[in-house]
Amino acid sequence: MNWHLLRLILAKAKYPKGLTLIESLVAIVVVSVLLAFTAPLIVVSAAIRIQARRMEQAVQAGRGFIDSTIATGRASATIQAINAYSALIVPSNGSCPTQTYGGGVTSSAPAPYSFSCVLAPGGSGVSIADLNKIPGIKVDTDRDGFNVLDVQDYVIQPMLNRNIVSILGDSTKLEEKSFTIGVRVYRAEAFTQDANGNLIGTWDGNPLLTGDERDASGNPICTIQVGGISNNNQSGGAVTTFVRRSCPLSVQIADVLRKE
Repeated sequence: MNWHLLRLILAKAKYPKGLTLIESLVAIVVVSVLLAFTAPLIVVSAAIRIQARRMEQAVQAGRGFIDSTIATGRASATIQAINAYSALIVPSNGSCPTQTYGGGVTSSAPAPYSFSCVLAPGGSGVSIADLNKIPGIKVDTDRDGFNVLDVQDYVIQPMLNRNIVSILGDSTKLEEKSFTIGVRVYRAEAFTQDANGNLIGTWDGNPLLTGDERDASGNPICTIQVGGISNNNQSGGAVTTFVRRSCPLSVQIADVLRKE
């Protein structure tokens, strides 16, 4: 028997060769480099999924408000409440009010007789106290109670465009005329509230954005992706992706036509 060979085999089995210190350090460096490249991608991917989910919820909230408002009829409390506040109605004389912003934000020239002429809540725009009086504008998607600190809650700014009457020659009564209802859906975080849950202001004290504003260089602040809804009672619409808290997450419109 070859005792020398047997001793070599037993020695290798008893003292197996492992990684050297240099090899271990190289492995650690390689793994660290890979993590440095992939970690930002993972974070960005997660942020995109969260944003997409919030966009989807905002679109559903806007559609739900429009559908329920139309379903309850032209004389519904919601439509009458919207109709009671001139700031929520597209001006019939073709003029558009202006808003003052800070931080280099400027308003683009809105098209007359369009929802762009309706200012966003805050500042010289829509009174947040009046917005509180409209049924259904606070949306609690997770059903744990509306709260401006809840990332799954939303606030709807409804709007009316009654200028379609000049085209169809409808009656002057809202219950008998054709009109367009529009909504801007904001994150609840864009507002502040009192101890009773009433909205009392915007998150930074500045007016919110309509989605049409631009920065000092003329670039859009809120990126708009065209899309929407269309059937016998609804047409058009747009979905707005946000770049800041003050931007609407969703903007939608629907025609409410007079029944002959």
